[in-house]
Amino acid sequence: MRRTDLRGAELREAHLEGAILNGAHLEKADLLLTNFEEAFLIKAYLQEADLFFTNLNRAIIDKAHLEGVDLSTAIGLTKEQLAHAIVDENTILPIDLQVQPPDVPGPEGNSEE
Repeated sequence: MRRTDLRGAELREAHLEGAILNGAHLEKADLLLTNFEEAFLIKAYLQEADLFFTNLNRAIIDKAHLEGVDLSTAIGLTKEQLAHAIVDENTILPIDLQVQPPDVPGPEGNSEE
């Protein structure tokens, strides 16, 4: 299924474990509860896809386009996977994978005597 055009496809709850979807166009696809465990999504286009509660455990998402995608409920997603994917400021990450800004020191020595 390499480079397959599945834009807007209804793939809700699909079992795609181990599927090879390298370069596939999945923009705006309904992937709610889809199982991509150990799937290959290298250079796949997933912009605006519904990935709520999608299983990405051990999925290969190198250079996958996840710009603007809500991954807040993705299952099995790791920092290592995200380091190889393409995300932007509109990509919503799970809380445990969000980058926390460094602590900004408050004003010190400004107490009134």
